Amino acid sequence: MLLAPIGALASGSAASPDDQLKALQEENLALRVENEQLKAKLESLDLPPYEELREGAKGGEVENLQTRLAELGFYEGKITGAYDGKTQKAVKAFQAAAGLASSTRASVELQALLFGGQAPRPTPTPTPAPTNTPKPTKTPKPTPRYAKGSYDKIARDPKEYTGALITFSGRVLQSMEDDDDLALRVATKGRYDNVIYVVFANYFKDHTSRILEGDKITVSGICTGVLSYEAVNGATITIPSLLAEEITVQ
Repeated sequence: MLLAPIGALASGSAASPDDQLKALQEENLALRVENEQLKAKLESLDLPPYEELREGAKGGEVENLQTRLAELGFYEGKITGAYDGKTQKAVKAFQAAAGLASSTRASVELQALLFGGQAPRPTPTPTPAPTNTPKPTKTPKPTPRYAKGSYDKIARDPKEYTGALITFSGRVLQSMEDDDDLALRVATKGRYDNVIYVVFANYFKDHTSRILEGDKITVSGICTGVLSYEAVNGATITIPSLLAEEITVQ
C-alpha cells in the first residue's frame, strides 16, 4: 500500500525534513515491492518468448528470424529486418519441411520450432544422373537395285556382266513391236554411238503407251551379254543386250 504524498502529511502544518525523507523512503520501498510482485505474476503466466510476425513487420525480431532461416538454408539474400516477400517465401519453405500448414506468417509455434534444437533443414534436390545420349546411327544409303551400265565394259567382257542388274539412259533409234513384246535399239552416247539392244517381253500386257523413235528413256534390267545381228549391208554387228524390266520415258 502506497503512502500518501508528502504534501498530504500533517495537513495544516509543515513537515520536518526528517519526516519528509522518511516518507519518501517508505514510498520507494512500496514501489519496489509492487514491481517485484508484478514481475512474479507475469512469470507465472508462462507467456511465450515470441510474437507472431507477418508482412510489414520490421525490427530485430525479423532480423533474428531471417538470420535463423538463412542458417538452416531456407532464406537467401540480405538480412534486412523487414518481413518482405523473400522472408515469406523462406517461412513457407520451412513450414513445408516441418510439416506445418502453409502460411505467410511466422507463428509463435513456428518460431519455437525454428529456434529450437530440432529445426528441420531443406531436403536437398537430388542431382539427376547424367543420361548418356546415344550417338545417332547413320542411316546407310540404300543400295540401288540396278548399277549404272558401262557400254565399253560389257562390249569388251560380256560374260563378266551377263546376269548383272544394270541401267542405261539414251535415245531410241529404233522401236520394234511384235504382239506383246517390244524391242529397241538405244544410243547411249550421242546419236548413233554406243548402241545397245533392249528386249522387253510382254511389254504391252502391262503398258498401253508406246515407245517411239527419238524418245529419251532410262531402261533397267538384266544384262544378257551381247547380241549379234546382220546389218542391211551384210555386215555382222555385235552390241550389248539387255532384257528390260523397267522403262521410263524422260
